[in-house]
Amino acid sequence: MRGGIAVVLGVAALALFAAGCATSRPAPGAATAAGGGPVAPPARDFARAEGAGPPGPEAERVGEDLVVRRIAERAWVVTHERPYPANSLLVQADDESLLLVDTPWTPEATKRLLSWIKERFGPKPLQAVNTHFHLDSLGGNPVLRGAGIRVAGHGLTRSLLTHRGLRRLRELRRGLAAERPEEAARLRDLELAPPGFLYVASRFTFPFGSERYELIHPGAAHSPDNLVVWFPDRRLLFGGCMVKGGASLGFLGDADLESWPGAVRKLQALDPAVVVPGHGDRLDPRLLQHTLDLLEEAASGPPTPESGGGS
Repeated sequence: MRGGIAVVLGVAALALFAAGCATSRPAPGAATAAGGGPVAPPARDFARAEGAGPPGPEAERVGEDLVVRRIAERAWVVTHERPYPANSLLVQADDESLLLVDTPWTPEATKRLLSWIKERFGPKPLQAVNTHFHLDSLGGNPVLRGAGIRVAGHGLTRSLLTHRGLRRLRELRRGLAAERPEEAARLRDLELAPPGFLYVASRFTFPFGSERYELIHPGAAHSPDNLVVWFPDRRLLFGGCMVKGGASLGFLGDADLESWPGAVRKLQALDPAVVVPGHGDRLDPRLLQHTLDLLEEAASGPPTPESGGGS
């Protein structure tokens, strides 16, 4: 295949939507683009979510390297600790359906997470979203798609995975090989699978029980395709790798440093109460300003990009 990457297309229908469709009238229960959906009810206050720090009483370890931490009512951050800690988000609607935002790094860890979900919640409807094409967002896609789980993402994610995904995976393995060869070995022979349902509008709204969630592409930042997932009724934002929870901007090999600040300011305008970054324990909305501060520091001379494959 093009780029030498084994991209699994699956049997799921490809849903490409142009931004101009935003004004079309949605079918009952269908996703709507920005401007096409009903006015949301007042947001519920999720500010009481547990903030940062190591796993506490609300956390549960799933195997040796997965930690599930309850951060609010019907919302959990899942952290896959190997090869580097990376966050996913699991949210349950009031109709008991579930949404998983980003997968663990590997199919094996994702399979463990699905087993935990089934044990914890029973056989409930589950869908997933990939926020970008790096391994810490979609490494578990082969397991999700093999289980018949609908996986959505941005239209750019598929092409970026095709043209850059294998290269980024090799860079990540090389970066790990010298000091952590066992981690590099865990990433050998991984199958890279894109999301099966792709969207190209800058904003799409989906029903989620009695509430909704939105896929927002605020512009290129950490990567050209980075999406965020916004739960307006909860004021809960999964910022993914474009929102930084650490002391650096991390991997910059696919970043757009000029566009990134404007994309973050769009997220600030949402006025979230809880912000989940792609990496790190902090969950407060000040992470958005923290990311802008890091970008301002980098503007005078960005650091050399680190090993690829994640952030």
